[in-house]
Amino acid sequence: MLINRRAFLKTSGAMTGVATLPALAQSYPSRPVTIVVPFPAGGGTDATIRILAEGFQKQTGRSMLVENRPGGGTLIALNYLAQQKPDGYTLGVMTRAQFATYWVANASNAVHPLNDITFIAATHGSIFGLLVRADGPHKTLADVVAAAKANPGKLSVGNIGIGTTHHLTALEFAREAGIELNHIPYKGEAESTASLIGGHIDLAVSSGTFIPHVESGRLRVLALALPARLSKYPQWPTFTEQGFPVQMETSVGIGGPKGMDPSVVRYLADALRRITQAPEVVAGLERLYQPVQYIDTDTYNRSVQQRYQLERELVERYNLRQKT
Repeated sequence: MLINRRAFLKTSGAMTGVATLPALAQSYPSRPVTIVVPFPAGGGTDATIRILAEGFQKQTGRSMLVENRPGGGTLIALNYLAQQKPDGYTLGVMTRAQFATYWVANASNAVHPLNDITFIAATHGSIFGLLVRADGPHKTLADVVAAAKANPGKLSVGNIGIGTTHHLTALEFAREAGIELNHIPYKGEAESTASLIGGHIDLAVSSGTFIPHVESGRLRVLALALPARLSKYPQWPTFTEQGFPVQMETSVGIGGPKGMDPSVVRYLADALRRITQAPEVVAGLERLYQPVQYIDTDTYNRSVQQRYQLERELVERYNLRQKT
């Protein structure tokens, strides 16, 4: 039977296109995948990513290697990620901090967090709390406000870099309370928490890694930057209920370099969805109270666009832009 040449080419091309995308997905991943964490080992984000990495191996049969590249308020890791091949074998942790610190750097950074990154999916959320030593002089948030008003700029509060969510949480609280704090940057939560426990600073803002230290009796939660108390820890008050409307919920996601193949993005997004549904992953994240909040690719991309503008407004509010 004779076949029209144009129809044959059109049909064969369509068949090739159909076959190509599944082939890419089926061949990926063929070797271990590296995920870059913008914070040191031992912090909240690092701990949650290691839980996800174990889930990745169970779901895909391939290892996920965690590589810590802290510094620059998360921009060192962002720069590194953007320079890698967009083949899906180097991924990165995307946090709210990367948008704020980009604006802090006065947009002088060669890497743009929206234009140079492929956003794949969000996996979980983070909670942030203001902490003190359990045996310290400040038992309540009111104690901190009173001490700060009596000694402006004397109380020190640890964060993990200028413009990070930890820093912005403390700034928002100070603004609402009408006080001045001395902000001390650290490379990561492990350092700031150790400094607080050691009595080198008065306060610290931390994510879920503080929970074991609170349960052991070394630290005390003065306030959570959430709209309501946690059901698991109802004894911990929020900033809002104490008269300071500070809320700093955020999503942690996974991204890669710009130009990733759509079939690989789809594969990873689906793998992340399945990983965050695994009981052991859910339990592991809940232990750190970093609840599963899976967000698909399209929704995640819309949300980061909004976050980018919101962080710009916060950086401008506190005049955090570096001079160039």
